[in-house]
Parts: sequence; structure tokens; C-alpha cells
Amino acid sequence: MILAGTVSVSGQVVVQGSLDAYAYAFETVEQSSQLDFYQALRVRAWLKDAPTLRLNGSMRVARRGDPADWEGRLYNGYLQWRPDPHAQVRVGRQFLYSGVIRGTADAVSVDVDPADRLTVRLVAGLEPPLRRDFELGSTDDGNVLGAYGSGQLSKSAKIDASYFQRVRSDALVWQLAGVSLSGEATQGLFYLAQLDYNLKSSDYHRMRYRLTYSTHSWTFSGEFQSQKPEVLEDSYFNIFELNAYNQFRVAGFYRFGAYQVGLQNYVTLYEEGETGNEVLATFASRWGTVGVVYQSGFGGDRVGLYGEVRYEVAPGLEARGQSSYYNFQRYTADFDEDATSFSAGLRYRPVPRLMIDAEVQESLNSLYDNDLRGLFRVSYSFSTL
Repeated sequence: MILAGTVSVSGQVVVQGSLDAYAYAFETVEQSSQLDFYQALRVRAWLKDAPTLRLNGSMRVARRGDPADWEGRLYNGYLQWRPDPHAQVRVGRQFLYSGVIRGTADAVSVDVDPADRLTVRLVAGLEPPLRRDFELGSTDDGNVLGAYGSGQLSKSAKIDASYFQRVRSDALVWQLAGVSLSGEATQGLFYLAQLDYNLKSSDYHRMRYRLTYSTHSWTFSGEFQSQKPEVLEDSYFNIFELNAYNQFRVAGFYRFGAYQVGLQNYVTLYEEGETGNEVLATFASRWGTVGVVYQSGFGGDRVGLYGEVRYEVAPGLEARGQSSYYNFQRYTADFDEDATSFSAGLRYRPVPRLMIDAEVQESLNSLYDNDLRGLFRVSYSFSTL
């Protein structure tokens, strides 16, 4: 297994990041053994004498599949320039998430604070290759264009407005505009009102309204969301029948000491006239979480149990376990199925910068009577500071 050691660089250069190596062993549907290997790198680098210009990257190489083959993916790779505290420029592959601007692009993004409590972002670039290869996107893959503005109207109100479009093969396939208002109405009472509008279909794309009230021990929230299918017009997934839905959610959490109990209820109204109801109860502590899920309505009555536990066996050594059981019914079938899974492992930190994980996973369902998998990971963080 490859694990890089100390990064040797000039004292004038600062390099920070982490290396992760994974080995994943499992049995395929054809009942043959397979071992996949992954090596990931996250890195930030800059000159001590010029900290306003930085290089950021996140990438992965892997040898996987049957027959096994090497592949590489670049998730982020951009130069970041901050000429002053109120301006920032990024050039390269980057993940964008501002209002309706969402996704990864090989782009130029400019952030400016032109006035107190006002932020503006402009984005223009190319869509990256679908598999995030180590190459720039092309005009054939498509281009993106977006704008975002955020203003703090008062201590209790902030307004955001945004626009985003995608063009592929000279055709406009995605065009959204959005606005949201959020803030704290009174002490402990937070609100959000959001509307995303599809300019191509001349109809709303998403509406979301949420209220949350928090005290020292209690948290209550209520939310309504109306969502249209979120698929590009030229996407492969348009071969499926996609439906809009409206969803109501109410939730309550109570914290006492080191423990928290929660109860949530989701009621979903589907476009085809079906209704689904889901109730989720949880109990959480420092040692983990256990939960019960009950569903009724669309898809039939279903129940699920899940849990996650953590226990410090010794300083630097933690035992971890997860398990879940679900009773469900396929959309295209009328008979019930059961699915059970669990995992158990150890996490060891011999020194602060090094972490070693070993985990065994097991699944039981209609496809596998006994699906046993193994995961081994080594993670090392480094810094020249």
C-alpha cells in the first residue's frame, strides 16, 4: 500500500494536506473476489512571502474493476488569489454552492464585498468531464454562467439572489433564478423562505419555508418543501418517469445532559396522487445513535432499525459498529423483502497525524445470502508549518 511520508519542500513554501490510502475487498454479483485500491490526496500550498496566492487540490487515483484498471479523478484543482480581505478570485476546477449555483465547473469565480454586509459572486466556465478526468472540460461538454448576491438587511434578515445557467451543444439546458430570505425573527426563532424559479419552463422549481425554535434543551422545527424534478433536459435520467412532490416535516429534539432524543415526521404528497408518511425516532449520545423508522402509505407499511456506536477501548484506539434492518417492497413488485447490514471495526491513532482504520462489513438481502466485505484505510495529514 502506498503511503507518502514527510513532504520535503523549500522552507519558503508552505504545504498542508492529507493522504488517504484504501484497500476494499468484496465479492461481486458473479461471486468472484475483487480487491480495489484507492489513493487520495488533498493539498494546499502557498509561498510564505506571498500568502494571498494559494494552490488547492483534491484528487484520487484508483485501481479497481474486473479486469482491474487504473483511473484518476480531479475533484478540485484551482488557484486562489485574495488581493485584499474583500475580494477573492479562483481559477480552475472548483465546487460551487451559492443559491441556485450548484455543481463542479472548470471556471473562474470572483467574490467581491463592494459594501458593508454585501457580497457578490460571478462565475463563468466549462463543465468538467463527467468522470472528473485530469483534463479540462470542453465547449462540447458545455459551459456555465452564474451570479450571486447576498445582503445583510439587518441583524434579523438576510436576502440572497442568484442566477445559474448551463449550455450544452449550443442549447440552453438549465436556467434557474432564486431568491431567499432568512434570519432570526426573535431570540431563538429562525426562519427561511426560499423560491427557485425555472426560467425555461416558466414555473417554480423549488419552494421551501422553514421555522426553527431553539432553547437550551429543546429544538422544534417545521418545514414545507415543494420540489420539481431536478434533471437536466439532455440527461439520461429523463428516460424515467419523474414526478414532483410536496413535503411537510415537523421535528422536535430534547437534550438532557449528554443525551438527546428526537422525533420527526415527514408527510410526502406525490404528483400522481399518492401519499407517504415517515416517522423517525432517534436517541443519541457521545457513544453513538440508535433510531427507528416507520413508513406507511405509498409503498406500504415498512419498519427499519439502525444504530451506530463508538467506544474508546484505550487512548487512541476506538471501536466502532453500525447495524441496520429494513423491511421494504420494490416499486415494481408486490412481495416484501428484508435487508440487514452491519459493520464493525477499529480506528487507531498512534500519533495525531496518522489514523488507521480496519472494518468488516456484512449484508444480507435478496441478492446476497452472505456478502462479507473488508475495508482497510490509512490516513496521514502533513504540514510544513
